[in-house]
Amino acid sequence: MSYTRSGMFCNFAVLLAAMLVVFPTSGLQRVSAFQAETQPPRLDGFAKSQIHMGVQFQISLYATDEEVAERAFAASFAEIARLERVFSDYNNDSEARRIDARRCETSIELSPDMQRLLEKSLAVNQNTNGYFDVTLGALTKLWRAARREKKAPESEALRSASDRVGSHRLQLSHNQLLKNSPGVELDFGGIAKGDAADQVLSLLKQQFGITRVLIDASGDLVAGDPPPNQPGWVIGLSRPADDPSPMPRVYLANRALASSGDSTQFLEVDRTRWSHLLNPHTKTPIIGQNLTLVWADDGATADALASALAICPGDEFQTIANRFPNVAACVYRRATADQTTEVLQTENWNPTIQDQQVR
Repeated sequence: MSYTRSGMFCNFAVLLAAMLVVFPTSGLQRVSAFQAETQPPRLDGFAKSQIHMGVQFQISLYATDEEVAERAFAASFAEIARLERVFSDYNNDSEARRIDARRCETSIELSPDMQRLLEKSLAVNQNTNGYFDVTLGALTKLWRAARREKKAPESEALRSASDRVGSHRLQLSHNQLLKNSPGVELDFGGIAKGDAADQVLSLLKQQFGITRVLIDASGDLVAGDPPPNQPGWVIGLSRPADDPSPMPRVYLANRALASSGDSTQFLEVDRTRWSHLLNPHTKTPIIGQNLTLVWADDGATADALASALAICPGDEFQTIANRFPNVAACVYRRATADQTTEVLQTENWNPTIQDQQVR
């Protein structure tokens, strides 16, 4: 049986999670049972979905019984909801929004979660030559409204928001944060989902001893150990529309695989298609269609690089990827619908796919 997802990318095949179990859209369902060949107890497969951070989180896991699975799901989704209250830019009571509202050059004490993800974000910013930046909040809000209203933002508003972008405007010291410039606003949309999946994977292992897990945060996949008697969770990798070759299927275990695309989040003005992905250097959305796939050791890194590698120039692509251990990535780009798709791949992309491919 298989689980498929559709509708993520316009003119691109979607990133599929072709699982060994069927995922219901809500509720808890026992989906399969396996008897371990060498040691008890028997593990059954369970899956459950909820909406958090504006997307559907789906968790598939193997547990000894339904009661354990129910408690594990409850704790997992409570953790995601808790992290959403830390990083959301929609919730005025979130820690991120409270930081946005604080005055410049006033020391701000951070929660452990905020400190952890800010440290990660600033490190990724440095190692991606600034193509990943969590200070894009003001611009993100402008272009989000533009997509909703179907018209480009006013030039004066764009200039004002652009003047508040740049990770150099943040000074982090342990659990204390200083904003060196007024009006800086945070946007964790490019890393929080992957981080939440990482935290759930850790929680399930530490609190419940559950390691056979796959977390799907709407295309950001974080896998623990594989299903019983299997080498990994079976994942279908997307292809651009002008590539007629079959979709490859690969095994994913104890790694993360993230995707970034713009099938629904874009604005078209005067026959120019503006993506939802913002280039921190130009302070403008990237043009055209793109699809980015990133393998990494953790979800937060994969999530962030799926944006940064989609944005960066081709001559910086491999150099940036090399700064992150065990990362493999592929980017499909097309500035206009009638152009041939440009493909950027890290040197280890094809070997990684071949090594993990389902035969």
